[in-house]
Amino acid sequence: MKEFQINEFITLRLEDCKTIIYVLGEPFLQCVHLLLNVPITLEFNNVSSIDAATEAYEVLEDELEVEDELQLIIPPDVEFWGHCSNLQVWSESKYNTRLIHRSVAFPLLKKLSEVGDLNARKIFKEEIGKRFKEGSTSVRDYLIIEGYMRYLSVEELSVILPQEYTILKELGEELSNDFSINTFEEEGFDIQKKPNQMVFFLNEELQINAILFAYCNYSYDTWDMIFKKLKSLKFLESLYISHCNLRRVPSSIRHLTCLKNLVIDESQVEMLPEVINSLNNLEYLSIKGNKILYLPDSIGDLKALTSFDVSENQLEKLPNTIGGLMALDFLNLSKNNLSYIPSTIGFLKSLKSLLLTDNKLTKLPNEMVSCRNLRYIFLKNNNISNCVVLKRLKIMPYPKIFL
Repeated sequence: MKEFQINEFITLRLEDCKTIIYVLGEPFLQCVHLLLNVPITLEFNNVSSIDAATEAYEVLEDELEVEDELQLIIPPDVEFWGHCSNLQVWSESKYNTRLIHRSVAFPLLKKLSEVGDLNARKIFKEEIGKRFKEGSTSVRDYLIIEGYMRYLSVEELSVILPQEYTILKELGEELSNDFSINTFEEEGFDIQKKPNQMVFFLNEELQINAILFAYCNYSYDTWDMIFKKLKSLKFLESLYISHCNLRRVPSSIRHLTCLKNLVIDESQVEMLPEVINSLNNLEYLSIKGNKILYLPDSIGDLKALTSFDVSENQLEKLPNTIGGLMALDFLNLSKNNLSYIPSTIGFLKSLKSLLLTDNKLTKLPNEMVSCRNLRYIFLKNNNISNCVVLKRLKIMPYPKIFL
């Protein structure tokens, strides 16, 4: 067994042909691979970290399809001394996370700060903020998904995301609401216990900024102002509004073109604006528990929409343009006043789940048999009986019909 001590906290050992990192004598992490045998065709002019070098190398492999040709079997002891050299430089460079791969640098830096390494404790959060602000997309994604952004305070986040922080803070001050920023949703967060809250979440997907408004009784003009403010959030992808007195969604929502998730539940909404089709990146739309009588024709322009929940409203009919939602795989129309479904529903080739419970349906359109991906159809509490379409649907590969 070979052993090499990096500093008073870190020791590397070669065990069973594997390089293991020990922290204060306890095994912590296994080193995986070294970036060796890099071809001279690889440009490193713009490479600022080992992470960037690794990504550039992987791209080159994909482009040239030379993975087998460049594959090199490194003897375990050679690999061991390579890891020792890298970690020695890393330690002497005050734990600069650019010098070793993120999958080693940040877990090890976190562990060192926990066991009492004052140098690690001093720069841990500084490195998180610095690499998030200046790093590549993959580094930022890693820091969010692995939960490292949790360690930053509101003040530290404001330095990393100054524009987002400033906009939300100004908005919070104008609304005289409690204002908070959280990197992840609080465990057990309950909007009913925190009314009049505006919360900014940096979620597990890269740069998702989600605002939550709960039990806010604002005027139409105030909501219009809110949406106009939010349009300056470059990466706003999720917006949650619930239990509010929002009767009419302002047309200024058209500016939130990065939105992928929009939830306006349990409020007083009576209609959606025609400009809803401006949200061409929208994938999830929930407007359940409102007072919506009809949907705008433009709803069919939401080509990216995969999930649509408009249950618990007052819909009496659907626009024919509903058939334009070609990516839709979940549609919930339960608890409305629908007496018929337009034939254009047959165009929804991706539809897997259709919920129609608690309506006034007496039949289904023949065109529904074209929805070949339907797996679940819920029809409880309607007036459908002896329906030819249902019989034809039952012979499809895997639909389950709940009457």
